[in-house]
Amino acid sequence: MLKAENIESSWKKIMFKQLFFSAFLINLLFMLAYCFLSWLLTVELDCINLNEKTILFWVPLSISWIPLVLFLLPKLHNYDFSKSGSKFGYLLFISLLSWVNTCFAHIFMERATGKFAELKSIAAFDHNKKVKYYQLQNYYLDTTKKVVISSSKITGKYNNNLNFYIYAITPIYAFIGDTINRECSYWIGSTYIKTVRNSNSNTINQEAYISFLNETKLKYKSTQFNQIKYFELVGRNSNLDFFNTATRRSSLVSYHDPIFFNAAFEPIAERYKESMKQFLIVISFTTALLLLITFLAIKNSLKPKVNSTPDLPLA
Repeated sequence: MLKAENIESSWKKIMFKQLFFSAFLINLLFMLAYCFLSWLLTVELDCINLNEKTILFWVPLSISWIPLVLFLLPKLHNYDFSKSGSKFGYLLFISLLSWVNTCFAHIFMERATGKFAELKSIAAFDHNKKVKYYQLQNYYLDTTKKVVISSSKITGKYNNNLNFYIYAITPIYAFIGDTINRECSYWIGSTYIKTVRNSNSNTINQEAYISFLNETKLKYKSTQFNQIKYFELVGRNSNLDFFNTATRRSSLVSYHDPIFFNAAFEPIAERYKESMKQFLIVISFTTALLLLITFLAIKNSLKPKVNSTPDLPLA
């Protein structure tokens, strides 16, 4: 018959495999299901119009624990975690890992599945189905009619960061001759950010803002807008509100809601590669953390309850 310590080692190995593979599979299925539903409802059917930050962060954070409670918690009831910590603490940690994986998977999914359209000029935008990415054969950006606004926000756990934001919008025309028009509904939006310590004196932070403003002017002036590879449609996010505010300060008029784009200066394939690289790094890291936390939980656990002891072979 196996010695007591061998028996204990055997059930811990079984317990480890059960918990790790169950948690990994549940998280993987949740990630795939959430990304699929998000793509179906927001991209393919375009029937949900929520803020991008809500879809990317808050929704998965608020529901990532549900499949774990439904499918993993019953397994945890079969074991005694009194020495290694709370079952719910273990579930909370796993749900956070699931949330992180889902966020990065969603970013990759957005870039990989975003539809691409090639237009002769921006004037053809209203005559085509709205997609995520556009390539314009002809365009002209009138930088003399740009509008710039600024904002600031205190962030950090202890309000220790002061963020400066500068938003610049530049009208997009089909051809340079169109700049004589007083109407424009299409804009390139640019966002610039700088963070300083909120504990600095008002004088220091004011100097930091002036320096940031001058740096932004130079950066904007040096931007090669004639080298744009593609235009990315701006979704519902915090930048959109500021871009809309900027248009109301413009001398140009718009006959429908203004449309904003982000300018991309690298091939879209490069963004796919970068997103995939980030996702693979994150999922590898979170899987390693899942292995570690499961190992630590099992290492100090008591034996499983009598009525759930795994059948072990006898020597």
